[in-house]
Amino acid sequence: MLAYFEIIEEPTSDFRFNLVAPDNIKLLAGEIFITKVSCQYVIAAVKAHCSQIANFDISNGAPEENRFRLKAPNGMVLGVSDGYRDKTELEEAILAVQKFAPDAYVIDRSD
Repeated sequence: MLAYFEIIEEPTSDFRFNLVAPDNIKLLAGEIFITKVSCQYVIAAVKAHCSQIANFDISNGAPEENRFRLKAPNGMVLGVSDGYRDKTELEEAILAVQKFAPDAYVIDRSD
């Protein structure tokens, strides 16, 4: 089974995406986008920029607050993680994004 990006339409008619690992765990969530095209553009940017560890901004905090943000080289936030209990889980999630995102397919659940 492969990882995938899912595009979801919010009740407000905005769009967002999630990157989901082969074991159905959400690895990364996108911001809210006004158009589906913008959402698709950022998915392409995630695929293009996830291989560079320098593009991951890590914030360590209290339990369940260890998070990362994937940024484009221009500083634009492409996606954010859920909270992780510890730094090891967070680092494993970053490695999973790097491994799975480039080849992940897209499921459009907004139709």
